Amino acid sequence: MAHVGQVLLRQIVFNHGRRIPSQPLGSVRNWLPLLPDTSVSNAMEKCTVVLPRPGDGWYAPPPSSDGPGDGSSGFPWGELTTAGVEEMQVAGRRLFDQVGPEPWARSRVLMRSANTPSSIASAQALVVGLQQATLEAAEQDADSSRSKPVPVEVILQQGEDLMPCVAPESSAFPELLDHASAQMSTVEKAMREIFVEAAQGLEKKLGIPPNTCNVLGLQESSAGNTDCFRNLRWASLYEVLMAVERCSPSSSNDSALILSQHQLDALRRFAFFRWTAPLSTAANDPNMVPNAEAVIGPMLRALLQECDKAWDDRANIGSSSPGISTEMNRSSNELVIYNSQAGVLVSLLAVLGNLAHVSDSAPASLSFGSPDGPLWPDFGASLELALVQVDGEPFLRCSSDGISLIPGMELISYRLIREKLTLSSIEDE
Repeated sequence: MAHVGQVLLRQIVFNHGRRIPSQPLGSVRNWLPLLPDTSVSNAMEKCTVVLPRPGDGWYAPPPSSDGPGDGSSGFPWGELTTAGVEEMQVAGRRLFDQVGPEPWARSRVLMRSANTPSSIASAQALVVGLQQATLEAAEQDADSSRSKPVPVEVILQQGEDLMPCVAPESSAFPELLDHASAQMSTVEKAMREIFVEAAQGLEKKLGIPPNTCNVLGLQESSAGNTDCFRNLRWASLYEVLMAVERCSPSSSNDSALILSQHQLDALRRFAFFRWTAPLSTAANDPNMVPNAEAVIGPMLRALLQECDKAWDDRANIGSSSPGISTEMNRSSNELVIYNSQAGVLVSLLAVLGNLAHVSDSAPASLSFGSPDGPLWPDFGASLELALVQVDGEPFLRCSSDGISLIPGMELISYRLIREKLTLSSIEDE
């Protein structure tokens, strides 16, 4: 059943596009051909202004990382590829189809990015696609008075981190309950064969020595100690496999896929499961909120604060009477876009799914692209949180490209979310 309500705020979190591995993997010469050419990079720079800039009087924010030991390793590691640019331009066109040009014309849009090369470039490519769609729509509208798109500000993270605080391979990642841990161990043992096969295929294709895929955590696990398999980076493996498909091998002319599609899907399902398992406890589990705060506390804070501002500003949103708009009095944002990574998307989905099923004793069922189980998100995938007012009450709608991501729960009570998510980082302010 569809719910009719007034949308007060839309927040959309994007996964970055396809990128070169964030840490050295094989020879740089293998990866350089994947980078976009200068004309593409110039177009991205022309349509955006990344802040802070040198000389603005701001301190540069610290670089983000995708997890322990996964920070910047210098150019070209972690850079967006040509395929990644194309994926984000397509995402920008989808964004235009969803929201149209009005929020941009009213200057009620906030574009934010984690401070990683792939997230910043993804934000820029997203704007390119959005502006291309805007110009095409204007050309088709003979009566259009839309002005030429102006550069969009991309605000880098400041004190908070728009990336996950910890990753599954970290010792600081929340522990599983006993029954979940046993299930994880059983599944992980079955998956290790796929991991080893993929790592060996990468080593052959890239011409690198055995057990040196450190970006995948393989060095820590090569001794065969089963406890060390926690270090394996399953999501990173999927990303590397997707990037290496278009990489020029240094010592092999084998262009065949390293894993079959069935194996890739199994890898994506396990990566999703491994990230979300500590967050997919029942909503009445006392560990749910501390676990959520440990993994994505700062990101949750940013999302909830924007919702709070929009709800407090609701008297100035929309029309006070037919034909009389009060949008000009609005002080809150109308659309907030975050450019981050897939770990944030799946963690948010797990947390919100549990809160949506707060009356259930079992974790929520989630849907991210597969009838056989949720998959690790595609490059350029997005998760939208819309704050909707229905009969004077606030609700959240969690969707991707207009499709609900929490089956059976189109709307979640925002009051319930704020009651349950008493994050210290929010409540102490």
